[in-house]
Order: sequence, then structure tokens, then C-alpha cells
Amino acid sequence: MAMIGGKLNLTALHHVLMTKKGQSGQIEGVFIPIEKNKLFKSDKGNVYLDIVGFEIANPQYEDTHLVKQSIPKAEREKMTEDEIKEMPIIGNFKVFTAGEATPNSPVNGTISDEDKGDLPF
Repeated sequence: MAMIGGKLNLTALHHVLMTKKGQSGQIEGVFIPIEKNKLFKSDKGNVYLDIVGFEIANPQYEDTHLVKQSIPKAEREKMTEDEIKEMPIIGNFKVFTAGEATPNSPVNGTISDEDKGDLPF
């Protein structure tokens, strides 16, 4: 069975690298504004980055697709071809075959107590 894996460069989005005090000491993290990056927040509080992959005609390394942020059709139709091409590449995909190593699973967390100041981890 083939599987597609990849990496997203979160620093290609509008962001701030931060170091905050956590229960285990200083923790470096990335703060990504939801609205400025056109992220989607669901009714359940999950936050999504819509992405689209484009097949690479002449792939370097083993990557088979490049990844860009997917934007709504109405917004995309207002953009020029140059503006669309200038959208940053935020990642890549490659096809993994049986027996190859796969990317690590993400760890999820939610911080709801903004007044506390310390991170919950």
C-alpha cells in the first residue's frame, strides 16, 4: 500500500517565534494568527489550514508534489496569475512505499486559560 507523506513549513505563514515559560522550563513555539492566515476554525474549535498539492514535473530529491495554501474560489478569481504564482510554497509531499519510514504523528494541545501565563506543558 502506498502512502503520501510530507512536511509543511509553518514559518511560511504569518507567524511569530516565541519562547514562553512552561511547566518543564522554557519552551520555543510558533504563534500563528488564525484570521491573518485565513485559517478555518470549526464549531468544535479545531483549526484547519486548507492546502492543495501540485504535481512536480521535474522533482528534486524524492518529492512528488509541492503544497500551497488553498484559498476560496471567489478570492482566487480576484487575483492575477502573478499573485497566484507568488503565493508561498508551504510544503511538499512524496509517496512512501511499503517498508519506508513515515512522518511522526502530531501532538495536539489547547490552551484555554489565557490569564495563567505559563504553558500547560
